Amino acid sequence: MPAASQRRPKRFNYRSLPVWLQWGLPFGVALIAVVALVAFVEHQTNDVPSEASVNSPSAIVAQNKEADALMAQEQAPKLAKLAAGVKPAKGLELAIAAWLNQQIKTGQYNGPLTKQSCTPTAGSTSARVAFKCEMVTANVTYPFYGVVIPALGSVTYCQKVTPPVYGMPGLKLSSACLATASAT
Repeated sequence: MPAASQRRPKRFNYRSLPVWLQWGLPFGVALIAVVALVAFVEHQTNDVPSEASVNSPSAIVAQNKEADALMAQEQAPKLAKLAAGVKPAKGLELAIAAWLNQQIKTGQYNGPLTKQSCTPTAGSTSARVAFKCEMVTANVTYPFYGVVIPALGSVTYCQKVTPPVYGMPGLKLSSACLATASAT
């Protein structure tokens, strides 16, 4: 028989604990892990500002003014020259496509340009031909309105921008892009 000093120390036996403690320990460890996880996630997301945290009426008015300014800038008339011998519809399509391809190249729009079409609108005359155009890039259709004055070789077009918030009134297009403007 081995001497008392040579005996191995007794190992801990989990099953020797009372039953309530055998059940309580795993649930206690799980509870601590869940609380730690919740605290970690809460800490990590506290620094993220919420997107819709504006409640002040003056802040909403300021945001709407900023949205109107951006829409007005995007809808501003753009000018191009009509090449000699090019029909007005084709000249307008080429001008809009050139501008849109430049926007795609700079990352303002997703591309490529896959479809373009311009159809005459009511109110056109032979001196001032008005069109409604649709340009499709990355399965998104962008409406444009334009006017071609063949005698001057000028092409003027505007993109119709949808307001950023549903139900928000849109801005009127410049009369330079519509059939009703004077030919001056």
